[in-house]
Amino acid sequence: MDPMPVERPPLVVASPRVRVQRFGSPSDAGKLLARLLASAAVAGGVIYLSFLANPSESFGGVVAVLGFFFIVVALLASVPLGGAMVWTWLFALFSRTRGGALYIGRSLCVERGQRLDTFAPADVVSVGAPRLAPGWMAIRLESGDVIRAEISDPADRAAIAEAIADGGGRGPWIAPLYAPPSPRSLARPLAIAVTLFAALVTFIVAELFSRSDALALLTGWAGLLAWLTVLRPGPARRHLAIGTDGVDLRGEGARRFLPFTRIERLEPTPYGADLVLVEGERVPLSVVAPEVTLLGNARKPSPTVRGGPESPALSLALRRREALLQRLQAGLGAGEALAGEERLASQGLSLSAWREAVRGLVNEGAPGYRAARLPTEQAVRILERGRAAPEARIGAALALAGSTDQALRQRLRIAIEDCADEPTQTALALALEDQLYPSTLARVQRVGERR
Repeated sequence: MDPMPVERPPLVVASPRVRVQRFGSPSDAGKLLARLLASAAVAGGVIYLSFLANPSESFGGVVAVLGFFFIVVALLASVPLGGAMVWTWLFALFSRTRGGALYIGRSLCVERGQRLDTFAPADVVSVGAPRLAPGWMAIRLESGDVIRAEISDPADRAAIAEAIADGGGRGPWIAPLYAPPSPRSLARPLAIAVTLFAALVTFIVAELFSRSDALALLTGWAGLLAWLTVLRPGPARRHLAIGTDGVDLRGEGARRFLPFTRIERLEPTPYGADLVLVEGERVPLSVVAPEVTLLGNARKPSPTVRGGPESPALSLALRRREALLQRLQAGLGAGEALAGEERLASQGLSLSAWREAVRGLVNEGAPGYRAARLPTEQAVRILERGRAAPEARIGAALALAGSTDQALRQRLRIAIEDCADEPTQTALALALEDQLYPSTLARVQRVGERR
């Protein structure tokens, strides 16, 4: 079996008082309202310029109508939506706390009486103790939700932070994936400078003719400047999953799987690690956000840092960096191929013929020359080996599908859940239940050809 980190059992910590603040904070509502109003201000400037150029032309009229419509929609949507978010936040803030427990494994669960709230550990951005509330712990999530629990024992608080970063239970290790820090570019400062200069010039020119013209232009430029500085939408959320078979980069619109057999070496970086593939491509994996590093006043975080003066967000990110390096090194340090892997491949046979061939190969009680050709334990180890070829692992699952040993089947299910490659994981699960379809197998083969 591949050498992987020791599986951490789920952590359960009881708390006399637990509270979950949903729907973010008032700043989230304020920022949403500011985005909408800034967009409306830009649209107002476009309307004014279109009419100022030539209100009788069709193009200017269309722009003006569309811009006016956007302003109306923004105003109608921003005020009720912002008010609703503030109201729900205040309701959650002053809600009654209850005794409960935190359960941290594959999921982060908060149990309070008959209510159970579930969160993804990869969505946690900081874990720390509030300065104004000694004995309490605050777990903040990407969505803005905050879990507050009274945890008086410092050892329990440290164990919670460690469990969130390291994960537990079955399945691949999952963490947020950030864009690597890019070199300083002059594009954004130049755009801000040009916007400020144009706003000043147009304001002075308009002021000479009409104060209303100057105010309209200034409003539009101010909205554009707000978009360029603090109100721009952030990058799309991505996640990183590491299983026994490789690394899966999961985005909102695309996924990319990198098997460990394609990774030549690992190079640690202050933000995570760089994977150097056998063909020379370099893939950066950043689990420490650049802005978090700057807020924590640690330009080059060290994997040995624990606690100290760092911010809660930076402390959690450093723990995730440690876990990232441990899992990558364990996956790259897997042993040599096991004997029998090539005999479990399809070798061009149809699905039904392949199933019969591997079952006769692994069936130790079969009569004739096939007896004990490949022991059951060897087939199990091939399925568990993440670096084995997907076809060999699927062949092992087909051969073991008829087993009635419940302990063995549970062991195989755990190995399947540890796969990071979703097509291979699906094919293995179906093959173990003897429900593999040619289309599922073809999908695995197509994905393998694109790697």
